[in-house]
Amino acid sequence: MQDSSAGLYVYQTSAEPAVGTGDLIEVEGVSGPGEFSPVVLEPRLRVVGKGTMPAAPLVKLENLATGIQDGQWIEVQGIVRSVSNDVAHAVLQVAAGAGRLKAILSGAASRPLPADLVDARVSLRGVCASVLNQKKQIVGVLLYVPSLDHIRIEAPAPADPFALPVRAAGSLLRFTSQDVFNNRVRVRGVVTLQQKDRSIFIQDESGGLKAQLLSTVSFQPGDEVDAAGFPALEGYAPVLQDAIVKRVNTVPPPAPFRITVLQALEGNYDSELVQIRGWLLDHSARAEDHLLVLEAGKIVFEAVVEKSREGESLKSLANGSHLDLTGVCAVQVDAARVPRSLRLLLRSTEDITVLARPTWWNRTNALMILAMMTVIVLAALAWILIMRKQVQAQRNLVRAQLEREAALEQRHRDLVENANDIIYTHDLAGNFTSINMAGEKITGYRRAEVVKMNIFQLVAPEQMELVRRMTALKAQGQSSTTYDLDIMTKTGHRVPLEVCSRPLHADGKLVGVQGIARDITERKHSQARSAVFSRLAQKLSGAGTPQEAARIILSAAQELLGWDACTLDLYSPEQNRNCPILYIDTINGQQTEIPPGEIEIRPTSFSHRVIQEGAKLILRDQPSSEAESLVRFGDATRLSASLLFVPIRNAARVIGVLSIQSYTANAYNQEGLNTLQTLADHCGGALERIRAEQALQESERLFRALIENSSDGISLLSAEADIIYSSPAITALLGFTVEEEVGSCGFAGIHPEDVEPMRQRWQQLKSNPGAKTTAQFRRRHKHGAWRWLEGTAANLLLEPSVKAVVVNYRDITERKRSEIQSAAFASLGQRLSLATNAEEAGNIVVDVADKLLGWDACCLHFVTAEPRRIVPVLFFDVVDGQRAAIPGAEVSKELSPMDEKVVAEGAQLILRDDPAGADPVLVPFGDKNRPSASLMFVPIRHGAHVVGVLSIQSYTPKAYDQESLKLLQTLADFCAGVLQRIQAGAALRQSEERFSKAFRASPVPVSISTLAEGRMLDVNEAFLSLFHYQRAEVIGRTALELGLWVDAGDRHKLVQELREHRSVRNQLYQFRAKTGEVRQGLISVEVIDLGQEPCLIFITHDITERLILEAQFRQAQKMEAVGQLAAGVAHDFNNIMTVIQGHAGLLLASGGMDANMAESLKEISQAADRAARLTRQLLTFSRRQVMQRQALDLNEVISNMTNMLRRLLGEDIGLHFNFSTSVPPVLADAGMVEQVTMNLALNARDAMPKGGQLIISTLARQIDESHLRRESQARVGQYACLIVKDTGSGMDAATQSKLFEPFFTTKDVGKGTGLGLATVYGIVKQHQGWIEVVSAPGKGSTFKIFLAAHGRGPVPSKTESPVKSEAPTGHETILLVEDEPALRSLARRVLLHYGYRVLEAGSGVEALRIWQQHSNSIQLLLTDMVMPEGMNGRELAEQIQRERKDLKVIFTSGYSLDVVGQDFALRDGINFLQKPYLPATLAQAVRDCLDG
Repeated sequence: MQDSSAGLYVYQTSAEPAVGTGDLIEVEGVSGPGEFSPVVLEPRLRVVGKGTMPAAPLVKLENLATGIQDGQWIEVQGIVRSVSNDVAHAVLQVAAGAGRLKAILSGAASRPLPADLVDARVSLRGVCASVLNQKKQIVGVLLYVPSLDHIRIEAPAPADPFALPVRAAGSLLRFTSQDVFNNRVRVRGVVTLQQKDRSIFIQDESGGLKAQLLSTVSFQPGDEVDAAGFPALEGYAPVLQDAIVKRVNTVPPPAPFRITVLQALEGNYDSELVQIRGWLLDHSARAEDHLLVLEAGKIVFEAVVEKSREGESLKSLANGSHLDLTGVCAVQVDAARVPRSLRLLLRSTEDITVLARPTWWNRTNALMILAMMTVIVLAALAWILIMRKQVQAQRNLVRAQLEREAALEQRHRDLVENANDIIYTHDLAGNFTSINMAGEKITGYRRAEVVKMNIFQLVAPEQMELVRRMTALKAQGQSSTTYDLDIMTKTGHRVPLEVCSRPLHADGKLVGVQGIARDITERKHSQARSAVFSRLAQKLSGAGTPQEAARIILSAAQELLGWDACTLDLYSPEQNRNCPILYIDTINGQQTEIPPGEIEIRPTSFSHRVIQEGAKLILRDQPSSEAESLVRFGDATRLSASLLFVPIRNAARVIGVLSIQSYTANAYNQEGLNTLQTLADHCGGALERIRAEQALQESERLFRALIENSSDGISLLSAEADIIYSSPAITALLGFTVEEEVGSCGFAGIHPEDVEPMRQRWQQLKSNPGAKTTAQFRRRHKHGAWRWLEGTAANLLLEPSVKAVVVNYRDITERKRSEIQSAAFASLGQRLSLATNAEEAGNIVVDVADKLLGWDACCLHFVTAEPRRIVPVLFFDVVDGQRAAIPGAEVSKELSPMDEKVVAEGAQLILRDDPAGADPVLVPFGDKNRPSASLMFVPIRHGAHVVGVLSIQSYTPKAYDQESLKLLQTLADFCAGVLQRIQAGAALRQSEERFSKAFRASPVPVSISTLAEGRMLDVNEAFLSLFHYQRAEVIGRTALELGLWVDAGDRHKLVQELREHRSVRNQLYQFRAKTGEVRQGLISVEVIDLGQEPCLIFITHDITERLILEAQFRQAQKMEAVGQLAAGVAHDFNNIMTVIQGHAGLLLASGGMDANMAESLKEISQAADRAARLTRQLLTFSRRQVMQRQALDLNEVISNMTNMLRRLLGEDIGLHFNFSTSVPPVLADAGMVEQVTMNLALNARDAMPKGGQLIISTLARQIDESHLRRESQARVGQYACLIVKDTGSGMDAATQSKLFEPFFTTKDVGKGTGLGLATVYGIVKQHQGWIEVVSAPGKGSTFKIFLAAHGRGPVPSKTESPVKSEAPTGHETILLVEDEPALRSLARRVLLHYGYRVLEAGSGVEALRIWQQHSNSIQLLLTDMVMPEGMNGRELAEQIQRERKDLKVIFTSGYSLDVVGQDFALRDGINFLQKPYLPATLAQAVRDCLDG
């Protein structure tokens, strides 16, 4: 758990209560030091609500080793190295820089971690926990993560680790401990060795490395593998940790490097396959391998072959053999990376070649024979000497044994004599037989005296029986006993000892007791002090005043140190004042309390020194010599000789001074001073608590005085909402006594309508400690009336000094009544304006009367003028406890006496003391057995005429007064205008019956309204359908109130014109429907008279769709015109570019020029290429680009673009696909579809500079007639729809109107050509489709591309010939037809350059004349598509081919669709060359066409 200061560990011993992340809890338990953060043992937990998680600081992994974050809620970032899931939890190994940690998710089995987290960069939030060894050193870091919701992927892992770029093994050597790669790298190489510990060695051309595999996979030397893992530095070579490896090929193993041992130790060949020669010193078989120890150049090294790979040949190896070894080089280094040793890892025994075996007669064997002979001679001599010396040796051995035993005896005696504990022996009668020096020191007796004494002479009298019992146990055979024993010294002091004794035997018989006794005086004193401090803490907890606490403290000082006089002062550092608490002195042999007086005194200079400097010890040489600055008290004639002064501290704050004094000289020492200071430190917290409690009691007295004299009420509520305290103001506010209020429920007496909202507020408040809330509610007065209260509640349940919810409240009845009246009358006018009949208006009026005054019964009726009768509107009464409507038929239609009186005299208030008595003036209704006690009757007046009577009644006596009567009369007067409008509406309804059939059946929207206000009197169904209103929403309201007029000034102008001409015909206005949709309509209006009021009849012809279609048609015409212009510009521009590119190409091909000129020509050619690409985009927009259609699957085309789109969009934009499986194939050019998708994606990327989401979808759509009304370009049929949606900035209407125009862009200058969306528009139009755009500022954009469905197979596409490196030549005759002289001249020069014979013509007509003359010699027609004089290139080719069908033809043009028709596509027999083209391209096309 964690609060605002730090975190700690709580070891929960049971599953209850269940605690979750984010819970706000209280914990009680035993605190412990923990490792870095404190711990709570044996906790008692209580969940008090939901809290806010603390802010998680972002901490670097390498900084976690300090332990500062232990137990804290933190956030870390790193690369996931591995993921493991099991039943209990999931584990992530995370690394960043040089830091590592293990993240643990408990209970993750239900949601296992995805394996693709490996190599992802993630952010994790959790609790940091340090792992320590026995030396309290951090050896690891754990992060406990509550759930997957606390893991956020910052950068996803590569989808395929084997798609990472291949790194050279040698390049990884550049890693150092300061430059650690955390992400995976991929290495490709050949396996040179596999070890049993799931490690393999891989070698490429740059070097070798070791890969530690995640799982066991078998490889053989020569396997070419891909390895992806996390690099680390080990020795001189890199290691791939947590690697995954796959086999890609099998190749011969790499050739080993021939090196020396010195070269190997330099580290340049570490982990690589090498060959080294050496002399075999030794070899041996071990549990897992066979070890060979060799020497080369005075350097010893090892070679190892695994047990599974060793053969019989190892057993025949002889030491001294000269061997040639082949294996993987492994150099061991120390912490400073200095080479320590060399080991060769052999693949098998075949890697060992014996170069030379050792001969039998060699230097070693000769030396061995000589040594054996020498040994035999020496052995004979030695035997003679040994036999001679054995006797002497035996003699010496006996002498040494005796000396050794004497030394041991002396050492034992020294140990006993110099021991700090008493070591003694006594016989079975208790007579001492020996004692050491420590016994003399502790007992005070000399050794000679002790050995003449019995043990019972030293033992304290009350413990003699204990000694007898222990001696008897030894006699009974008990081996040893340990017990505590007090002895009396020679000086009479008592010394406590801890005795350990055992039986003493001689010749197998028990002769006495041997014991060791340890002085435990200090231990006893320490135990006594602990007991004093334990009792002190218990007694202080019950002290209520400083004086009580002082007596307890000084009593403890008496037990610990003793005193004759003492003082205890409390000190106020804020005021620098002392407050004497307790002074005691010994007078006439009795300890007497000295009254210190009630006036505070400033501390003396000496006490000031104690406060500032700390404890003081004063030992006076002469008790009569008085030291300055010490205050005398009690027996002033007797001065203390030994004094101790210590500050009383609470934490680091001094709160008082404690002093004890003795009349005995040197009664205290430094140890006593330390003991008194410890006592004072133990008491500081208790004294501070008592002083704080006294201050709190004083504060409570002041607080209670304020509460009891406040006019506002204050209550304290328990957690169960029971009132546990109420201030006296409750009597003045609600009439209850404090005794009546305390103990009741806090919700008692609250108005039924307010109870549930108040309970909800209570629950919210109780679940948020420290929170406050303010509410207004009604509560019943003791006398029955409802009073409005405003209360503020604060949750202080967790405050130890309060433990309640504090509620402050005041009476706001008068303010609320004023607010209710204002609110009621403010909304009354609007509500009455919506009433369409008398009953609706009456219900509104009595509802407001109920809110203002309250009633149990009420009635409202009209009063007609001639004859004078009443027209019942509504009657209500409480029947069987429920408010119910009384049918008007039960009420007399004649005016009652009370009605006559109200009409004649005005408002009447009747308060009856005896409601049961009959009153002839009043006519009962409803429950006639229960007459009302309080009644009010008021006339409803419109001007000087009374049009009705309103009455409200109550069964409660004196419920109303004169102020109530005035308020009801005001309400009645407010209603009069509504009644007049209702009467006028009734007259209009009568008139409506005469023409309603024709009016309602009209298909044209028609409405009738008043001329003056424009208030709607009636509308037909067509009107309601057009504006999406219900009839009740329209009738009685004006067009301005309904918001029908887009421009409110239009109605004012229309009314002015109607007042002059009485009618208007077919004027165009804008209207707004209820949905907010703006409609365009032609209005015809006539002024008619209904009753005596001029009214208007509106006839509206909706022409919105017609205007939209006209605008779309104009837009289409504009786009077509722009397209034609773009096509013409592109065509002419292509001709120019062809000339530029052609001549530049010819000059480059001719050679013989300097480098600068050649470079300039290349720049010219490249600029022409860029211009050509621009013209191709223009041609695409104008739908005159040549396309190659085929049946396409849109899903497949878009899927193939995934990688390219992700690279284009970048990492901050999410790319999502939603492909429909039912989308039909389309007949389209695949490249153009890809161009459309790419342009839309780039456009979306630029609209999301801060990142976002791009969704590409496909679906099948059946377009019907209804769609055509919304989109003029649409056509009925089955279509495939491509949808590109982004979450970018969106576009307004003005931008959308120019969206597809060439060179229109919203980007900054230089950041866009303005042809991207124009190209999209051209491609879609070229495919006979259309585009729909939905966008709004800030809401992103959606582009929908509709392409006609195609059910046939794919259309054959053009097969391109491979481009040859050099254009071929020829000798054939070519008829060249081109109307552009410069372009024709260029083409002629190119063809002549490549060896062709050329006949040229400037038009189709001229070409026909040349054909007639040279038809037999012409093998190829090369013609432009667009030419003057009424004949284009296609018509020329068709006319010539009618004469000779085998004539080869090549068409050239900047575009071709407007010439050859919309159905044109490349097919066999027609070749096409797009302008601009290079000379080599032209020559290649001619050659390919001639060759078939």
